[in-house]
Amino acid sequence: MFCRRNLVSVFLVTYLFTVFLLNNSVQVLATVEDDASSIIMEAEQKVADCFKSLAGADAVGANVTSLYSVLSDAGNLLSDANLAYRHGDFSTALELASKCLENLDGFVEEADSSAAEGIHNNHNDFLFNVVGSVSLSLVILGCGAVIWLLMSRRKSNI
Repeated sequence: MFCRRNLVSVFLVTYLFTVFLLNNSVQVLATVEDDASSIIMEAEQKVADCFKSLAGADAVGANVTSLYSVLSDAGNLLSDANLAYRHGDFSTALELASKCLENLDGFVEEADSSAAEGIHNNHNDFLFNVVGSVSLSLVILGCGAVIWLLMSRRKSNI
């Protein structure tokens, strides 16, 4: 009888311990899943914001080749995070989405800086083209007038 009571007690303690562990692990898993979900949504929003900034910088003629590479890498990380999340690997999804956000840190500011530089370069190109063209036209007209005057004097001397 004593052995049977001991066995039932051990079984009961083991059962309660297992239920306790399963309950806590389900709560931890739910927390990791929620964290992964929120980080992925945040990363998706960040990628969209970065794409808008990149498109604006590209529209003004800024050199955005390196920014395209960064955004492409971040998009790949986000895609991998979504895939891991769909397969239930929430810790990997969380890690990949966090890495995506880390890679895009400061991206919008860099794109805006490139856009400002592009606008400045476009303004300088415009000034160079207009002022250069007008100046060259005036030089050609001046040379033509001088040649005409010299030719007309030479003709009158003959």
